[in-house]
Amino acid sequence: MEIKTFLALLLLVIVGCSCSKTDKEIDPMLYGTWRLVGVSDMNDHLKEFRPNEKECSLCYSITFKKNNDLLGYSTANKMGGRYVIDSNRKISISYQTLTEAGEKIGTDGDLYVTLWSHYIFNIENYIIKKKQLYLYYKRVKENINIDSLPDEGYLLFNKK
Repeated sequence: MEIKTFLALLLLVIVGCSCSKTDKEIDPMLYGTWRLVGVSDMNDHLKEFRPNEKECSLCYSITFKKNNDLLGYSTANKMGGRYVIDSNRKISISYQTLTEAGEKIGTDGDLYVTLWSHYIFNIENYIIKKKQLYLYYKRVKENINIDSLPDEGYLLFNKK
């Protein structure tokens, strides 16, 4: 009888250890839609985006779904991808889709597509404070150089 009890307990321990903790460690606040406030360097010098919500309720937004899908919208484009978060809040984002409608060069819409194309994949971790999402990135040298944006900083979003 003791052997059966021991084996049953061992089986429970093995099954318990094999379960992924990732879902439990993801802050449930992350799920849903976030609206971009701006891009900041590590000294909190923020370049604000000024989307007009009346004209475009999804512009400059990012949506984290529970199934690990990721959606983003500029003024004229829709972006998509997948994300995985580990126990240290490290986010790995894989690129899947990007529509290629014209954004006016030099506009916030154009800049947001650039953020999505070249920065979002360099996100290192995230923090959620007071309904604000901080996505910390460090741009790699091979990526496009945008003089108006810092090489290291964070993207700041408000919960929509």
